[in-house]
Amino acid sequence: MFWIIHILFGMVIGLEFHSAWLIIPIALLSHFILDYIPHWDGFFDKELFQETGIAKITKRDVMVKTVDFTFMVLISIYFYSMYIESGLTINKTYLLLGAFMALFPDLVKIGYLTRLKKRKSFQSYLHFHSRIQRDITWKKGLIIQLILLIILILYLNHLI
Repeated sequence: MFWIIHILFGMVIGLEFHSAWLIIPIALLSHFILDYIPHWDGFFDKELFQETGIAKITKRDVMVKTVDFTFMVLISIYFYSMYIESGLTINKTYLLLGAFMALFPDLVKIGYLTRLKKRKSFQSYLHFHSRIQRDITWKKGLIIQLILLIILILYLNHLI
């Protein structure tokens, strides 16, 4: 699932729950639930990784993640600033905590670029995270994520 979806869903969790003890596990769990929904995540060769444990990262992968990252940052800043300017009584810490924890399982994967990739426990996590993802054609996957994105933006916008 694109990072922007995880971040926005995490923001919803941060707005709706008023306890870090609830936000952290719910936002973490939301990540895996969203990843279980069939989607397209770019050009990453999941089959190669599941068979060999080797992640082949191409320029197209980097390009897709760069666009996703850019939109994630811009939309997150937009909603964060709108909530601050609107005078809503929100807990900014919870908002950011929900967003961060919802994205955290993907951030952990950066460890693949370090010596962590040789540890069995890290490899097990990467394989688990890869196996729960349900791939479909890129067109259907983008449509599903676009629908989720629209729903999340409308919901977050409704609160302003």
